Amino acid sequence: MELAAVVISAVALVVSIWGVWHSKRSADASERSASAAERQAKAAEAAVPPPPPSIAWRVEQRGKSYYLLRNVGTEPAERVYVHKQGGFVRVDDNGRSLRPGESMSFLVIRAAEMIDLQEIRVTWDGQLEPVLVPLP
Repeated sequence: MELAAVVISAVALVVSIWGVWHSKRSADASERSASAAERQAKAAEAAVPPPPPSIAWRVEQRGKSYYLLRNVGTEPAERVYVHKQGGFVRVDDNGRSLRPGESMSFLVIRAAEMIDLQEIRVTWDGQLEPVLVPLP
């Protein structure tokens, strides 16, 4: 009877050791899989381009001093105001709303020996600090 108890104990020990080894192997595989999934998610996130800005501006030149300010964003801009910058920018329809793709015209007055403007300043509802938009 004693021999049977020793044999059963030895078999139980072997089964326990095998179970621990198998559990560790399984845990290591799970950790590698989770790490690979995390790397794959980061790579997929990096591959997705950022969404376009809700309100963005581009200036298009239509003549020597005649320009268009175009909303190239995805949302309308309410009460758009182009700053006159010391009288060198003339805008007839300041304060209007521009939906995506719409534009408003303005003139840049260029006088001899005056500082040449490189950008205009634009504000709209929700944007109190002027945004600099480069001139072409």
